[in-house]
Amino acid sequence: MKKYLSVAFVLLMSFTGGCSKDNVEPQTQPTFEISESALEQNFEKTQTSRSIPVSTTLDREAWQVSSDQSWCLAAKDLSGSSAGIKIAVEASEEPEVRTATVTVKTTLGNKIIKVRQLGYGPAILIQNAVRNIGPGGGELDIVVTANVEYAVSRSENSAWIADRTRTRAFTDKSHAYTVQPNDTYEARRATFTFTAAQYPEVTASCEVVQQAKASGVSDVAIEGDVKVTPTGGRASEQQPGQGIENSYDGRFGGTPYHSVWNQSANFPVTLEYFFDGSRDIDYCVYHTRNGNGNFGQLDIYVMESGDTDYRLYGSYDFLQKGTPSKVVFGTQGLSKPTKIKFAVKSGLGNFVSCDEMEFFRRNAERQLDRRLLTVFKDITCTELKEGVTDAEINA
Repeated sequence: MKKYLSVAFVLLMSFTGGCSKDNVEPQTQPTFEISESALEQNFEKTQTSRSIPVSTTLDREAWQVSSDQSWCLAAKDLSGSSAGIKIAVEASEEPEVRTATVTVKTTLGNKIIKVRQLGYGPAILIQNAVRNIGPGGGELDIVVTANVEYAVSRSENSAWIADRTRTRAFTDKSHAYTVQPNDTYEARRATFTFTAAQYPEVTASCEVVQQAKASGVSDVAIEGDVKVTPTGGRASEQQPGQGIENSYDGRFGGTPYHSVWNQSANFPVTLEYFFDGSRDIDYCVYHTRNGNGNFGQLDIYVMESGDTDYRLYGSYDFLQKGTPSKVVFGTQGLSKPTKIKFAVKSGLGNFVSCDEMEFFRRNAERQLDRRLLTVFKDITCTELKEGVTDAEINA
């Protein structure tokens, strides 16, 4: 059976590769895209195959597909009107889940597809165990592959996710939910747990993370605040021509800072900004390029006037979202800092990028601050004063 599968697969790929033609219209900028959700593929125990769609303007010779395991065969699928990747797995006779890595090499960089296949032992697999949802909500499908009957439970803080179906299943099953819009400025999380009915030790979970309401930085206007421009900067790595100086040149949508192309960033990637130490800094705003490299988890280090070394100011998660993120340096701000360092530990697509990094000192005479302080205890706007009425808030 193994021999027949291998021969049939090679013949199929040879035939489709020799008879198909690229129908993609040429574009100025070459592209190669695979859906992020398709970068994890789970299979049943039996022999089977599937095709993963690819969107590309590259010639067929400009990309190659290979697998690191003999039981998992992978090749270009050019049999249809558009390109794809064909993955076929042999029937498993092993007790445990087995894994393979499919590498897609292109002239624009490499893609990795992780493949898992059930054995005959009880197991539950979840495709994309961490799911990021936009603030507007929408449909959520959790795809489970299992060889046992299982039950679904969810964390108590998941009322913002509504059921679309309530079923248990064998093999592949898409559990459908609807995520409500997030009207708050805080991200929220919920966890779904799938537990085998007869094997309580066999579990799998999916964490759903919904981004905060997309407020940008102008829900509360920056009214007369003073911008503090760095005097210099340094990055631990950068793509030639896309250095850190591009992140404080005052140009939005131009050439950004970007880590080295065509390879995963060497995390943590550090971005250091230098100042002359003459002015306080109250907050900073990270502007994304809304694509590969959007910051995820990071640590911020500061060196204020009189310090001889960095100190950790705080740890954050910008959730790899495509909207600006704002960090307020407490109610007192930073006292005449000389250096601020961002140690980025994760980024969208395993890259790090920054359109602009802005630093501000508050204008103490702003009328807006005085108005905010009529209802809030301090300018961070995190706690209302005692006895504040709705009419005062609305004003």
